[in-house]
Amino acid sequence: MRFEQLYDINGSSLVVKLGDIREARTEVVVTSDDSNLSMGGGTSAAIRAAAGDSVFEESRRLIPVAVGAIAVTGAGLLAEQGVRHIFHAATIPSHRDRDVHNQEEIIRNATRQALTLLQGMGLHTISFPALGTGFAGFDPKRAALAMCAEIRAAMERAPKPFTVEIWLMLGNQGERAAMVFFAEFTKSAALDRFVVPSHAVLLIHGIRTAAGWRQRVGDEIEESARGLTPIPIGYGFFNVVQFLLPFPAIRRKAAETVWLKAKSVFGNPNFDRVSIIAHSFGSWIAVYLLVVKPIRIHRLLLCGAIVDANFDWDTVSDRIDNPSFENAPACRVVNDCGTKDIWPLMAKAMTWGFGISGRWGFQHCIVADRFYHVDHSGFFEEGFAREYWVPALTGKRLPKGVSDGIDPPWALSLLTFVKIPVLLGFVGALAWIYF
Repeated sequence: MRFEQLYDINGSSLVVKLGDIREARTEVVVTSDDSNLSMGGGTSAAIRAAAGDSVFEESRRLIPVAVGAIAVTGAGLLAEQGVRHIFHAATIPSHRDRDVHNQEEIIRNATRQALTLLQGMGLHTISFPALGTGFAGFDPKRAALAMCAEIRAAMERAPKPFTVEIWLMLGNQGERAAMVFFAEFTKSAALDRFVVPSHAVLLIHGIRTAAGWRQRVGDEIEESARGLTPIPIGYGFFNVVQFLLPFPAIRRKAAETVWLKAKSVFGNPNFDRVSIIAHSFGSWIAVYLLVVKPIRIHRLLLCGAIVDANFDWDTVSDRIDNPSFENAPACRVVNDCGTKDIWPLMAKAMTWGFGISGRWGFQHCIVADRFYHVDHSGFFEEGFAREYWVPALTGKRLPKGVSDGIDPPWALSLLTFVKIPVLLGFVGALAWIYF
């Protein structure tokens, strides 16, 4: 999934990304190197490998470069992805004593000169790494903050808008860690008023799964609408025994784990809306959070739901935004049901506290029940999220499901009237009495 945050400063765009700068598609890519442009480590070595040795050979005519200054070469093989120039920033001396005591000044000088060159050459897009964070050993976050100060100043006085990307390599960042980092970065860099907020979409899975669907669906949602930021939230492996035991404390523990991981999304300065897509037991968790936590949801989408079909949605309706769909003006909740899905029926029949809403719907005035000829996991087939969930998250018209063949077979309907454990206990008691 995409890990980035966009800021709009006087019409110019600053994008802070977690990832590999070799993926950049900007006109200029900046490297961080020593004053002899050795391109022997860190970002400069990676760029040399991607651009080819011709860039290194060209740079031999430009050395030495003063610390804090920029040398310009062609893009080499990176030209194939739209890069026109490489700006080589000298952030440390080339001799053995590489300790520097004015790190922030060096970073600011190099950033300022790179932006001046960009504008002077009539170019409009540039990608930076976190300068000086390789062999120079500068702290990545401090480097990015120093760069941001210069970038912001340049954007505020620029006569024409331009785009700057800062690519940060901060290890194997998960969605939640990346989200926390961007929130902290926005505040530390005093960029709160420049944030282009995105729409957070929490993905909550069901039981007995590592929920690989969240990655696939998240990617599909993200590719379909740039303003959406999917965030998978899990609660660990929840087995069938835990699911069937009718003890509220076990279920609440899973829900509280989700809340612990998700609560920082609410109030995060980089998000202006939070929606939830929840599957199976995740639907129960989503409703639990609505009932007991101080949250507001933009859109709530349930699929394969096991929430009690008679749940009183009016008690939480004031915590869910009204999407004002043109074809469903009263709808605040979207509930997707599978006509081949037996598990909501089994959940109701096998234990207590669950319901058949994922098969029969809620039939409530603020819930749009949509039906599809799929089983419990059929909602995760390629294209479903793009066709049905993205419009529900962002659009003004709610796509409809099927209208035929939605009634369950009469044999399955019997499961709504009996509790299998009670029935088995009754049969066992009769067997003990008579045999």
